[in-house]
Order: sequence, then structure tokens, then C-alpha cells
Amino acid sequence: MSVDTDEDSQLTRREAADAAESSVLETITNSYSIQLILGGVLFIVVGFIINTGVWAAVLAIWGAGIVVVGVVTHLLTIFARRGSRG
Repeated sequence: MSVDTDEDSQLTRREAADAAESSVLETITNSYSIQLILGGVLFIVVGFIINTGVWAAVLAIWGAGIVVVGVVTHLLTIFARRGSRG
């Protein structure tokens, strides 16, 4: 019988945390729809930072539109993959 020590379990937790961090970054870099969502959020934030004039409103509207397109494409991708599972 093997005995689980604290060192082994701590090392496993650390490895799992590292793997989770890399998988989040990989998911963002490999998904165009998530990149669209983050880009839209960036536009909205820049619009709020500017906070005056026409460009602030334009950036906020473009950002909201890009977020909607990103969310819709991400949901369509999820449903398309789910449908192919059988």
C-alpha cells in the first residue's frame, strides 16, 4: 500500500495549478471568439477612459457590438460541437 505524504499532494496541487493556468492562456489564444470578446471589452474600457466626445461613444458602441458577435460565435461553436457528439 502506498502512503500519501504532504509533499506529494502539494506537488500535485502545484502541477495542477500550473496546468490550469496554461490551459486558460491556451484557450484564449486558440479561440477567435474569446479574442473578439476580450477585444470588445477593451474597446468599451477605452471608451470609458476617454469619457468625452464622439470617440468615447463610438468605441463603446463598437465594443458592445464586438462583444455580442464574440458571444454569439462562441455559443454557436459550443452548440455545433455538442450536436456532433451524437
